[in-house]
Amino acid sequence: TGHDLNSTATSSLDAAGSGPGIIASAGVDTKGIVVGSGSNAENFEDFALQNKILNGTTAGKLSYIQSEAPVTSYDAGSRTLTVTHARFFNNNSGGNVDVNEVGIHLLGKAGGSQTSNITWMVARDKLGATVTVPNTGQLKVTYTISLAYPA
Repeated sequence: TGHDLNSTATSSLDAAGSGPGIIASAGVDTKGIVVGSGSNAENFEDFALQNKILNGTTAGKLSYIQSEAPVTSYDAGSRTLTVTHARFFNNNSGGNVDVNEVGIHLLGKAGGSQTSNITWMVARDKLGATVTVPNTGQLKVTYTISLAYPA
């Protein structure tokens, strides 16, 4: 069965913290841009990262920084709306952390009760090559989403 996105949740899709949306506060690894170490190819049946890298400062973890404010632009000539989302990840784990996959998790409400949040993975991308984040290094992941409107 399908889920209906609660229309009232869409009014605050950019809210940081634990509310609906894809803009996440620092330390939140359950919504927004997320990273993983999985190496499986992309699949239309994917509903989660293969192996999400958790927020933290111990071995194999990255510190999830607050999502950047989205940047929105519109090109009238091509009738294209573009929204860019970005997030930084710091490595304070004491060793290298390998990133092979990135994704976006959306937090929202669904169904008749609309009382509890659920998470959807709206994007999962397998990187072409492993990105190794060295200890004390930083990774920036950027998603650019465009929509070209018809004439």
